[in-house]
Amino acid sequence: MSAGTSTQASDRTARSVEARHANAGRMDMIQLSRQREPLVELLGVTFHYGKRVLFSNLDLTIFPGQSAAIVGATGTGKSTLLSLITGMARPQAGVVRVTGTSVIHARPKVLSRLRRREIGFVYQSGELLPTLTASENIALPAVLDGAMWPTALEDARVLMRSLGVPLDERPASTLSGGERQRTALARALINEPRVLIADEPTGSLDADTRDAVLDLMMNRENRQDSCLILVTHDPVVAARADTEYHLDNGRFLNVRGSVT
Repeated sequence: MSAGTSTQASDRTARSVEARHANAGRMDMIQLSRQREPLVELLGVTFHYGKRVLFSNLDLTIFPGQSAAIVGATGTGKSTLLSLITGMARPQAGVVRVTGTSVIHARPKVLSRLRRREIGFVYQSGELLPTLTASENIALPAVLDGAMWPTALEDARVLMRSLGVPLDERPASTLSGGERQRTALARALINEPRVLIADEPTGSLDADTRDAVLDLMMNRENRQDSCLILVTHDPVVAARADTEYHLDNGRFLNVRGSVT
């Protein structure tokens, strides 16, 4: 090989290495940028029922990797706030975005897809279909999103093993309180949502079961690409979250651990 040919080959190799490093750097920057983009964002939100103003110029920002507890007295609008985030209610003013999508302006099909794929919801009492088994309850959202039943059931069983849900094929109506909540959590996670929302998920559980269910949710939240929003009356539950928002008179007061 001539000296000129050797030099050209070396140059091509060097350019190839530089290109790989540049691409890797761009991918790292894209990933870092995605991690800092809010998963949930409410800006200047105003919402009222008739003459009663529930929220006035309300702001809320939740980032990837963050867990947030929403606390407040009964009637302050905690569940309504969740309805605004999921698009079940619309504010009279302001901006609501979830994973970058405007919930207010999204078409029905887009909003439906957002709820199926990007938002997982855990209710206080599980809200399982009583005649279906735990695995069928967990698999159902995946099937509704286009998965085949056998694949969805296998994915459901993987989640059941990781969350400690009994694998026996009993109707959901026979599950204990802790088993129901674990099943509800698995159902919320089956489509790998980036936003996990839990509305009083431990309100009907004893202390030990509450802590176990919280551990499962917090461990999920620790994945850097997702967030957790908890509505609770329980100070023990609220204290587990990174950030605590106290809702009062349509505003957040005494925010602990605010992320900027």
